[in-house]
Amino acid sequence: MKKKLCAALAVTGFISSNQVFAEVTVFGVADAAFRTVSGDGTKRTNDVISGGNLASRIGFRGSEKLDNGLKVSFWLEAGFDIASGRGEATSTDNRSLTKASGLAFNRRSTLSVEGGFGELRIGRDLVPSYRNHSVFDPFGNRGVAYGNGVTLALASASAVRTNVRASNSIAYHLPKMENGIYGTVMYANAGLTSGEHQSDGTYIGARLGYKKDRLDVAAGYGKSTMKAAPQVRGYYNNINAGASWNFDFMKLSVLWSREKITLNARKNSSLLVGVKVPVGSGEIRASYIHSKVTDNKTLDAAANRFGLGYLHKLSKRTSVYTTYARTFNNKGAEAYFSNGQKATAIGGNTSGFNMGITHIF
Repeated sequence: MKKKLCAALAVTGFISSNQVFAEVTVFGVADAAFRTVSGDGTKRTNDVISGGNLASRIGFRGSEKLDNGLKVSFWLEAGFDIASGRGEATSTDNRSLTKASGLAFNRRSTLSVEGGFGELRIGRDLVPSYRNHSVFDPFGNRGVAYGNGVTLALASASAVRTNVRASNSIAYHLPKMENGIYGTVMYANAGLTSGEHQSDGTYIGARLGYKKDRLDVAAGYGKSTMKAAPQVRGYYNNINAGASWNFDFMKLSVLWSREKITLNARKNSSLLVGVKVPVGSGEIRASYIHSKVTDNKTLDAAANRFGLGYLHKLSKRTSVYTTYARTFNNKGAEAYFSNGQKATAIGGNTSGFNMGITHIF
């Protein structure tokens, strides 16, 4: 349940007795799960993870309406590991991760101005090219069946820091339209003012979609400059398109994605098909992903992942869930695809299982 905090703020330039009350919403998620993962050639690992269904987080947001029809808003959201209590790392320059001694607003830290023209948002936020990977994945990119382990495998292997979120960004969001069209464009940089790799950490991307009634369809594109990273030394691109249709008895979703690194012309093309089937107070989730990695030499790695899970709602705010996933790799694919633990044997497969509880507040 969202909790409201009201703080009295004195307004400079007004009579001292006048006060404006700013409403701030405190929100968050606590999610913990037991996980067991294994890969051919490696030992099985058992552990407690944070965010098997939804990412654990705590946040603060608020807004103020101005007389001219504009609205100013802020959003501060910090991710944390519920198993240890530590805060998650963030990236100040879009090139490397910075560990926080406490909580860091690594998930979102934005200030925005909204009006009839749309929304102008500044700070750290999700990049437009990532949103389809989360929206059209029935598991929301969480747990052992998370789609990113296959659809964004090159970004992970090459340590691209702007494939999910970007710091130092400025984004424009289209206003809500009755015709169902929505969209975002974003530019972000590393905040560097000089040096050989001044453009390193720069991101530019966009997303355009249509959502109305039962249909949701969108396309996204993002380009990251990674000149200083030895694994990339050039550009990382991700282009994707997804769609979903709600049949009442089942929600079907499809996502196509292609990653590309210009250094070695390496490509990862993937296709995800997923479903959510309501069953009483819960839902069955299932996904299938096929992905293939190639380059301009001899690399030819492919994988197929199957994921199956069930989520049961105990209340509006609390759910329990369980998920199983298995990834079948062909020759050489073990270097890219996993369920939380990679196989070391050539052509080895991986599997994972988790069960946990989610509480939203």
